[in-house]
Amino acid sequence: AFSPDGSRIITASSDGTARLWDTQGKPLAELKGHSDSVNHAAFSPDGSRIVTASDDGTARLWDAQGKPLAELKG
Repeated sequence: AFSPDGSRIITASSDGTARLWDTQGKPLAELKGHSDSVNHAAFSPDGSRIVTASDDGTARLWDAQGKPLAELKG
């Protein structure tokens, strides 16, 4: 998914990570913490946060640089 300003891309992976990229393909951050496939990743409407959802039954909230903020279980 593209960030709202179009400057970054967030991707989800079956290896349990999400990755943040610039639009030239340069890696910016690897978001680690899930224990199973990450099947969804998206930016908040203002681009300040990222949410990931995983087959491990959790969602995680990250800041826009990929630092963990919260784990949502349930």
